[in-house]
Formats: sequence, structure tokens, C-alpha cells
Amino acid sequence: MNPIVKQEASKWGLAMASVSIVFYLLAYMFYLEWFASLAVTSVLFVVNVVLLVMAIRSVREQMDGFIEFKDAFTTAFVANVIASLIGTVVVIFIFNILDPDAAIAVGDIVLEKSVSMAERFGASDSDLEKMVEGLSTTNQFAVRNQVRGFFSGLLFSAAISAVLAAFLKKNKPVIYE
Repeated sequence: MNPIVKQEASKWGLAMASVSIVFYLLAYMFYLEWFASLAVTSVLFVVNVVLLVMAIRSVREQMDGFIEFKDAFTTAFVANVIASLIGTVVVIFIFNILDPDAAIAVGDIVLEKSVSMAERFGASDSDLEKMVEGLSTTNQFAVRNQVRGFFSGLLFSAAISAVLAAFLKKNKPVIYE
């Protein structure tokens, strides 16, 4: 791996992880509903995409204004992996070691919001019962579910990284070669 890519991906991955950790701690300490808020998680997603763009542009600047798709993709993907890994460890710590009751509280909030949304879309009583049963028996913060979510998230990270790399790559013109 290109040393510039490695250094910048690590730096920006830690920056993304820091943003996530601040979010997790603020949500845990002050407003557990944030863990179930589409608006809040959407803002966090946009912030992370902006940080990924900044990471790729930083690498491109250090590589004389040019970056191939491979290096752009690697920068974004490695940064995503670092941020996701650290974020997953923090969530596991908060909801499995520090305060397991908070996981139950967030699960109740998610259940309540999901039922409310399903009712607005006209879900039948039997569908609501199935949904309530499924959500009430699943602890989304269990270590196994968090690890599974981390690996599933890698696919999404790869897709986001590929899209950003495609838009931000800038190959050297033939004149430079």
C-alpha cells in the first residue's frame, strides 16, 4: 500500500472514529433517542462522507494533484474500516459492559418508533405482531450482532468508497508519463 494512502487513511479514519465516539457519548449521556433517529444518523452519515472526500483530496494533493481509482478507493475504504472498527468497539463497551440497561432502553425506543411508522403506513395487526416479536427478542447491541453489523457494513463501505473514488480520481495525463 502506498505510504501516503496508508498515513492519510489512518489519520482520517481516526478523525471519523472521533466524530462517531463523540456522537455515541453525547447520545448515551443526554438523549438515547438519537440512536433511533433517522435524522441524526443521516447527519452523521453526511459528516462521514465529507470526511472521506477530504481524505481522498488530501492524498491527491500529496500525490501532485493526481490519484488513481485504486488509491482513492483504498484511502476511503481503509478510513471507513478504521472508523467502523473503533466505533463498533465503543458501542460494544457502552451497551454490554458500561450500561447494558441502556441497550434495553434504546431497543424499546426503536420498537416504539418502528411500530409508529408501520402504523402510519397501514401495516396489519398480524404484521405489527410479527414486527414487535422480532424486535423485542433481538438485542441489536449484543456483541454478536455488532460484529455481524460491522462485517455487513464493510459491503456498504466498499460501495461508498467506490462511488467516491470514481468521482474524485484524477489520472495523470499521458504527457506526464
